[in-house]
Amino acid sequence: MHLSRIKVSNFRNLDGIDVALGPHTVLVGENGSGKSNLLFALRLIFDPTLPDAERYLGSEDFADILSNPITSGVSIQITVDIEDLDDDDALAVLGGYLIRDEPPIARITYRFAPKESLESPPVSEDDYEFTIYGGDDPTNLVSPEVRRRLPMMVFHALRNAEDDLRNWRRSPLRPLLDRLASEISSDVLSDLVEEIRTSNSGAASLEEVQQLSEKINHVLAQFAGEGNTTEVAFGIAPVLPSRILRNLQLLIDGGKRGVESGSLGSLNVLYLVLKFLEIQQLCEENVYDHATLAIEEPEAHLHPHLQRLVFQHLFKLSLLAEKVPVGTFLSTHSPNLASVAPVKSLVVLRRRTPTGSVVARSLATTPFSEDEIADIERFLDVTRAECLFARGVLLVEGIAEKYVVPALAKLQKMSLDQIGVSIVVVDGTHFEAFDKFFGSRGLDLPFAVLTDADPWASGARTGAERVRRLLSSRGVRIPPNSDESVIRNLAAEHGIFLSKWTLEVDLYVSGQHQAVLSTMRALTASDAAKARVDGIVRDGEIKDVKAFLKDVESVGKGRFAQRVSTAFSGTSCPPYIFNALGWLKRQIANKNELIQSGRTGVASQQGAVAGVRKPRTSGRSGGPG
Repeated sequence: MHLSRIKVSNFRNLDGIDVALGPHTVLVGENGSGKSNLLFALRLIFDPTLPDAERYLGSEDFADILSNPITSGVSIQITVDIEDLDDDDALAVLGGYLIRDEPPIARITYRFAPKESLESPPVSEDDYEFTIYGGDDPTNLVSPEVRRRLPMMVFHALRNAEDDLRNWRRSPLRPLLDRLASEISSDVLSDLVEEIRTSNSGAASLEEVQQLSEKINHVLAQFAGEGNTTEVAFGIAPVLPSRILRNLQLLIDGGKRGVESGSLGSLNVLYLVLKFLEIQQLCEENVYDHATLAIEEPEAHLHPHLQRLVFQHLFKLSLLAEKVPVGTFLSTHSPNLASVAPVKSLVVLRRRTPTGSVVARSLATTPFSEDEIADIERFLDVTRAECLFARGVLLVEGIAEKYVVPALAKLQKMSLDQIGVSIVVVDGTHFEAFDKFFGSRGLDLPFAVLTDADPWASGARTGAERVRRLLSSRGVRIPPNSDESVIRNLAAEHGIFLSKWTLEVDLYVSGQHQAVLSTMRALTASDAAKARVDGIVRDGEIKDVKAFLKDVESVGKGRFAQRVSTAFSGTSCPPYIFNALGWLKRQIANKNELIQSGRTGVASQQGAVAGVRKPRTSGRSGGPG
């Protein structure tokens, strides 16, 4: 059993949210993107600790875009679908709320709306009421008893874990120790109580202890008068055998110190582990049919390495616990935590401007292959998932573009950080998985692709064929017998930009020839390579392109790119990079609306492979659209 979908209407900044959920959800978004609001929306249905008084919402809980929502009779609605109802217990609890029989899907809805008994339009919040109903029938109410069998346990960001661990009523240790007590023989527990009482009586009989009790009784009598007080004495309070284990305390540092001496981070990890074990046990005991452990901003008390380690293990543990129906729901703005999350668990929230409402994108139902999931999870782990917080993404082949593109953007008076663009290195030419991840089937994030033409390669290894495959995977029809220029223009309309040659050669021919040649001369230790640089300067062109590229590889493409990016001058930029930056900037400005054919403004790319000449002018000027 798991929550498979949530739909929200007219609630705070989540108006119109309709998003798929997996068995485990990691809610990612910047501050103010609505993570806490989505968590509270779920709590309105599932949190047994939330007082009903808080389920009566106020005018401030309606979507900001609504004017006079109360007097207009607008309702707030939160709908959750529940799937994988495989066992009889789950169907027994939710069978009356099905919206589909095979496979069974149950639905529970929270609704805050004008009272049915009103005879005139509502005028205040007092004219509203909340109901929680099942299926699609507002009269089919879901009782608190049913909801208590599907609880959401919330671990707030600023929770005081120490107090909860020390307070027996709130401690997650309570059900664990009580269960142990029920499994231990009552005779064993009775003997243990007697041993403890005997051991403690020795301490109470010490002369110094008795003198203290006499002093207390003497002063007490003076304060209240003889006969008005009860005489006190030291000793162990009577303990029932069934409750003897409640006197146990968790100790840290090898049993040397109490939990109050622990750091805030270590106590939160301890609390989290105990809470998870508590929920598992209550599910095993059939107290719960399904439970969700919701953790709000776990990074608040954990340093980055501990964030990654703890939640990497939590995801594995919860995924392996197939027989124990426990789901996890995390909200975070930490790239460190998001980087270890399973791909299909990710739900990304992004704010729209200027309304402030939120767009939610889920990967729970994106049709990734196992290999694609492995590639993306490896990428997220290495890059710390920075791209999940971006407004736009530029996909590139290798580390060279990672250095060069931001420097070229600065020449065009564009800051990639300022407009929220992340450069994603796919480490090769296999863009398809990332195309799916960032595209309309995934995060639906504005993104562009930069890829080399590689005209010296053969067959499927050329850039043109690579672009053909990428367009085909998107369902774009390519006219038969299309030549490379047609493919280039069609690709540019869809955010795919193909170089004329390869990055280093395109830099040379676009007007950054001085930076390219001075960098090669400074980095190479080869006399032959230096002679080739002299020949290029003398001839005004790269006659042997393959030899030049081998020289670049000999010093390292990444090292070359890092150095050349510091030597750029003017505003010259390879046209395919210039066009990609402009296209991406417009996409972001247009709030994810695809720029259609004819509005891309593709720059021309001239030149021949046999001899690559530097331009006669200084190159491209002005910033990307």
